[in-house]
Amino acid sequence: MVGADGQGEIVKVMFYGKHLNLSFIDIREVVDCTLNCLISKDFSTIAYRGHSGAIVGPAIAYLLEKNLVLIRKEENAHSASKIEGKLQGKYVIIDDFIDTGETVSDILRTLGERNCIGIFLYDTQTFLTVKSFRER
Repeated sequence: MVGADGQGEIVKVMFYGKHLNLSFIDIREVVDCTLNCLISKDFSTIAYRGHSGAIVGPAIAYLLEKNLVLIRKEENAHSASKIEGKLQGKYVIIDDFIDTGETVSDILRTLGERNCIGIFLYDTQTFLTVKSFRER
């Protein structure tokens, strides 16, 4: 959603128990912080799921000239495949935050942990290794 200033703000909706938190985030800031974290990392593919990853994943893949892979929760009417895109070499997972960990765990199960270099959470600008994700 473009903000009142026409500069690319989007509404971020998050549920905390019974509470709904609405906030505006600037796509440019999210992309910039994600680029700053990932530009020096050695990987070929960005993996994501859903809207939160779609906010940043395609832009970062384009800017860093990386492959992009969407991991669906399950096969559905949109596609006969759970994986959309091309996985090549090492990959990084992009998401906004970790709640239960199920999204990241499912991506790791689907693509395999061996080639995952880590998980970038753009909401907190945090980069986790798979090991630190498992230990949390």
